[in-house]
Amino acid sequence: MVEISRFGYFWLDTWVLANVIQLATQDFCARFLNLKNDPCGRQFDQMTMAARSAPANIAEGNSRHATSKETEMKLTDVARATLAELANNYLNWFLRHESIPWSVNSPEYQAVSRITLDRPAYKDDVQHQSSIHILAQKHKFDVWLKSDDSLTVANAYESLAKAVRGRQNDGNYKQTDHEKGKPGAVRGRQNDDIKREQIK
Repeated sequence: MVEISRFGYFWLDTWVLANVIQLATQDFCARFLNLKNDPCGRQFDQMTMAARSAPANIAEGNSRHATSKETEMKLTDVARATLAELANNYLNWFLRHESIPWSVNSPEYQAVSRITLDRPAYKDDVQHQSSIHILAQKHKFDVWLKSDDSLTVANAYESLAKAVRGRQNDGNYKQTDHEKGKPGAVRGRQNDDIKREQIK
């Protein structure tokens, strides 16, 4: 049986969204980068490594919560910085195609913004169930992430990245009633704390 208290970050919306972003970026790079537009593979490497870094640093930072708040904040900052680096790559993709990202007031951006994440319902097999949960949340965005238009996919990424950055800036982490008494089980503000805020 997996000890739930060892995996507090699995309940973080930021960690779930960061995993969705990593999967979306890996798919984006596999589908749209090629020898013609990325002959040395550097953009592929940079984007996939930045996407990988975000959930990894959120996880490590949250795991350090009980022993070093300073380390937690540093790793959270690293995650935020890697998402900014990744966002810059997507911005460059828009500009290379002489396009611009969706306005926050556009119908497309608003449609993505109205999607909310489900609350995790993990029991004893956290790693198994969290994988199911992450994929289920990713599928909510498939209408954009599975598009054959690279600009639509890039715009969906930008919307998701803003959601992660917004939740990182919100405030940080606290224990919920569900987790009290479980050392190290700390998560971000979620639906039982903030009534399931929408992506902003």
